[in-house]
Amino acid sequence: MKNINICWIDNGDILGGAELFSIDMIYGLIRFVKENPEIHFNLDIFSQSTDTSNPFARKIDIAIKTLAKETEQSPNITITHKKLFIPALKPFSYQNAKKFIQSVFQLKKIVQTEGYTVVYCNTVRSALITGIAQFFFPKDTKTIYMAHDYTFPHILGKFIIPRFSQVLACSYAVKSYLLEMGIKPWKTEVIQNGVDINFLQNIPPVETPLFNIGIIGRITEWKGQMTVLRSALWLKENAKEYPFVFTFYGETSNKLEDLKFERDLHKYVKENNLEDIVTFAGFTSLQIALKQSSIIIHAATAEEPFGRTPIEAAASKRVVCLSNIGTPAEIFTNKENAFFFEAGNAESLAHTLAIIAHNKDKSLQIAENGQKLVQEKFNIDKISNLFWGFFK
Repeated sequence: MKNINICWIDNGDILGGAELFSIDMIYGLIRFVKENPEIHFNLDIFSQSTDTSNPFARKIDIAIKTLAKETEQSPNITITHKKLFIPALKPFSYQNAKKFIQSVFQLKKIVQTEGYTVVYCNTVRSALITGIAQFFFPKDTKTIYMAHDYTFPHILGKFIIPRFSQVLACSYAVKSYLLEMGIKPWKTEVIQNGVDINFLQNIPPVETPLFNIGIIGRITEWKGQMTVLRSALWLKENAKEYPFVFTFYGETSNKLEDLKFERDLHKYVKENNLEDIVTFAGFTSLQIALKQSSIIIHAATAEEPFGRTPIEAAASKRVVCLSNIGTPAEIFTNKENAFFFEAGNAESLAHTLAIIAHNKDKSLQIAENGQKLVQEKFNIDKISNLFWGFFK
């Protein structure tokens, strides 16, 4: 039996798209092993915290227990979750640089001691550390980096990323970004995010009228939550016949700029007397957020590398309303399987929401078309099988 010994590195600070991709792929390993019984996978997941009060660690804990139960009859998977300090280089300082170097040598020691055959990096920070540490790995150690966004420092990227054995990108836009750093096209493949169709399509159907609006995701300026609030104010003042209510599902990071932005959102709500139609629900399970929503807004003001939320919303047959930039605008088609509005333009969003509510039967048909699109292109089973194939 072939043994694949994997060191999997994730920051795990937040539970964003990259982290959810990890969770999906770990569950997908169950299916892959059943189809490839000649392979034994030893998977050690490293992240900042193993405390289950951390959302990422909690989901990993559930995944490990699920895998243990699923593989009792054919124990071809062993999986653990371990702690590894993964420091940020920003803001650059002597102390941060020192911590970074210490983590590089810590990872080097871990890989050499445990004899990992593959080191997988799911974040920019883990790729930076691995990119340096891999110079000290045994020569036959395979390194894989999964790029989920455009944030890899360009100068360091030109030096580090081409040295990975395999580079994966969450979209063709991200692949183009990576190619600009000098990576060989044959070394770069696109692995898009997928969704569990069976799980999401079983969420209760949307009930009309279409007034319950959900905004799902991390609270940060480029995600466009302020655009949504300005749209809510415009609708309250100019379209009283549509009693929309807006619920924000998500939390902010610990970054100072994100914390300030969150305070600005709450201040805007208070100053404009929007408390009766706007709620901040904090971190909420996807199933509950979708169940409580008829329309899901994805309001990014900068180009989204992939855009997981619109895919999940469409899979559950919610009406998807998204800004007309980035990968989501390439995946969906306006007024065919989703509704577009001008990025950053609150009045454009307000008009689009009014159109959706006024034409509810047509809107629900478009939502059904969105579900069909996701079923065809983003089935998690196909995507996870493709992903794990790179580890063989």
